[in-house]
Amino acid sequence: MRAIEPIPSEFVSQTVTYDYKDPVTQAISKVKEYTAVIVNKNNDYYGIVDDRTIVRKGALKLHKRQSIGKFAKKVPLLDRSTTIEKAILYFYYEGVKALPYTEENKILGIVKRTEMLKAILSLHLLSEYKVENAMTSPVIGIDAEANVAQAKAAMEKNKVNRLIVMKNGSLYGIISFKDIVEIFAKATERSPQRRDYFYTLSNTPVSSVCQKGVLAIEQDSPLEEAIREFVERNISSLVVTKSDKPVGIITVRDVFGLIASTTTEEENKIIISGLDDYTKEYEEDIRAELNDMVNKINRFSKIKVDYVTVNVKRSRLRNYEIHGKVVLKKGGSVAALSTGYSLSSVLKDLVEKLYNEVKERKELVVAKFKGNNIVVT
Repeated sequence: MRAIEPIPSEFVSQTVTYDYKDPVTQAISKVKEYTAVIVNKNNDYYGIVDDRTIVRKGALKLHKRQSIGKFAKKVPLLDRSTTIEKAILYFYYEGVKALPYTEENKILGIVKRTEMLKAILSLHLLSEYKVENAMTSPVIGIDAEANVAQAKAAMEKNKVNRLIVMKNGSLYGIISFKDIVEIFAKATERSPQRRDYFYTLSNTPVSSVCQKGVLAIEQDSPLEEAIREFVERNISSLVVTKSDKPVGIITVRDVFGLIASTTTEEENKIIISGLDDYTKEYEEDIRAELNDMVNKINRFSKIKVDYVTVNVKRSRLRNYEIHGKVVLKKGGSVAALSTGYSLSSVLKDLVEKLYNEVKERKELVVAKFKGNNIVVT
């Protein structure tokens, strides 16, 4: 099997289909059972729903009157002509856990991202890489005694889905926005110790919600070791350490991003995703701006850029949000976010942030906690 060969039929698994108007609460158990479900509208494919598409809507409370269509995301359809490599790129760009698979215009099931990870291992596509080549750093952490409202605010402010949790200067666990949604979806849940006590974001400590005993991996470990952990333990992230100190996080999407970079042939590997019909016409301008940044970075330091990824989002209010990541050939990566109402100004702000992060970079470590228990490095 090679990455340029079509997706094997054994990669396709079953799922269920819902109508656009069906209540989302009706599908929650099936999403957990099948990883993702298909949504149709007027008997035509409308999108997929997984736990990530639900979380991205920021819903801390699900109601029966909410239709599943509100949480659906329209993603590309795979078929017998789709190569493994192309499917991996789709997973990277879309950030979902499964993609629909069709044959003769009929959806037969879904292909889970786990199958792509298995393919990466069996084909040894990343056997020459270490964890530091794909990880995202710096890390954002929160004290175990902070409350969940503070954790949620830190995630929203920094546009991240997870925080590491520290206690007495040591790694204690990890908390994700998905954890918060799952626990607080039922707003009337009472504390088992006190029947008159309701859980709220502000009265619940992070320590009671976070995933404890979180798995960590050293930054100089083989990347395939991290991928095996993702597959065997069915997890999506690992804390990355250096001499037992947290220095980053590696996710399944980071792995797919590295694959995307190896398929890009430009001298300076620039991967742009999220462009719509309006922003697509500015792709070359965005690429040129990023290329200039890469050339500047490569000139001022021995630090060399491996590849750059940016994701562009545009809301109905014409507000732009661009996530950027610079992956270095040695020493991990830096990430930044910029938002605003002008695409050009948002891009320039992002480029400046990324450039300065790399320029000032020495070692990316978790800083001491400051104010409000929130730490940003």
